[in-house]
Amino acid sequence: MPDATHFTTCQRTNTQLSDLTRNASGACSIRVTTSRRFWRRRSDGHATKPTDIEGTSAAHNSAFTPDVRERLNPSPLVGSLAAGAAVIGAAFATEKWLNWQGVSTETMVSIGSILLLAGVLFLLERRFIRRVGVAVRQETARAVDERIEAATEGTRSRLQHLQEQVDELVAKQHERQDASVKALELPSFRTVAGALAIANELGAISHGHVIVQGSSAFDELGLDFSWGRHMGTGRFSIPPGDRLRVKAEVYADERAVGARPLIEVEWTPNKSAEDVGMELREQLTSRGRWNGTGTLRWQRALTNLQSALDIAIRSRRRDAASGLLQGAMRQFVSDWAITDAGIEHPARGVVLAQEEFPTHLDLMRRRGERRGEDAWNPQPPEGVDEKLWRFLVHRARRWLPREYRPPAAMPAWVPQTKGPRELGIIGDDITPSGRSGS
Repeated sequence: MPDATHFTTCQRTNTQLSDLTRNASGACSIRVTTSRRFWRRRSDGHATKPTDIEGTSAAHNSAFTPDVRERLNPSPLVGSLAAGAAVIGAAFATEKWLNWQGVSTETMVSIGSILLLAGVLFLLERRFIRRVGVAVRQETARAVDERIEAATEGTRSRLQHLQEQVDELVAKQHERQDASVKALELPSFRTVAGALAIANELGAISHGHVIVQGSSAFDELGLDFSWGRHMGTGRFSIPPGDRLRVKAEVYADERAVGARPLIEVEWTPNKSAEDVGMELREQLTSRGRWNGTGTLRWQRALTNLQSALDIAIRSRRRDAASGLLQGAMRQFVSDWAITDAGIEHPARGVVLAQEEFPTHLDLMRRRGERRGEDAWNPQPPEGVDEKLWRFLVHRARRWLPREYRPPAAMPAWVPQTKGPRELGIIGDDITPSGRSGS
């Protein structure tokens, strides 16, 4: 018989899938006996060995070993079949014509049968190995897919649970914010400061201040509400601390020549809303700015404050697709808002963007060119009262366009993002009815 050799073929997946492959298919070791004559000679004269094929497959470092098919040289196979047929034929011929009997003919038939079956068995063995390899790879792939799917499902479940927890926390936070705004229906030091703290935390109002309409006429009086911490820099002999302030802005004073009186009330925990309103009226009267009952509409101002903070907070949270403001609110007048983004309306969006406002240098240049005429006079949108529009543009020019200015020193005042309850401010929280609130 031809000289035979034994070799071992063991195909593995890459290192990342090796454990999965061994679990799915177990140790794979196929020992095959074959003749070296069945391997095709390469162009360099060396026989192609199984180790050559394994090295080529490993070099690709693929996830799964490809189906290795040996290229057979048909000449030795045909020769083996022909030799086997010839030996068997010779056995029958010698028995018939030469009268050979016994062991000689049987030996020749056995040798011929071995030669005939050698090629056939080798082909069958190669086909069996290929089928086993395909089955092993398919089973391995299925096991890997199942393991990956199980791991992915577990990760997906954990992420879903995490997302639900985050959504629940966000919902509770929104409930707390909405409750602070609703609490303004009973205005007091604690409720007003708490609502302003929420707005400061979200950046819903610009620099911790919001101005609302405080009189019957939109162009007579504005009230500036702020809740912040004074740093106590030594200026004006003001000690450090958290303060809720209400400052009155008389719009007629903006066109007056000379000094303007300061009309401001500090709302302390022991003052009710009525007390603050009375102090504002007294200061307006003593400084000659009281023109009648329409000058200060305190209850309407508190209602306007609630509306302003409600829309500012909802806009910052992006609660709805429409009816939202784009910038942080600075002033709220007759459902119109002056924000960092420009002049806005919840139903119209940004009507006049902040970048459309001219700088002081632009105004000086235009005044020189137009010789006394208004250097910048945008027309009101359709359906908007012209007087209201002129007032909005005039007020917006106080802050717009936004220009970067480096801070000259440490600020003496910063917005406070915590409410009185969180800061542990104790005192009589007086409600409008005069009774202490909880």
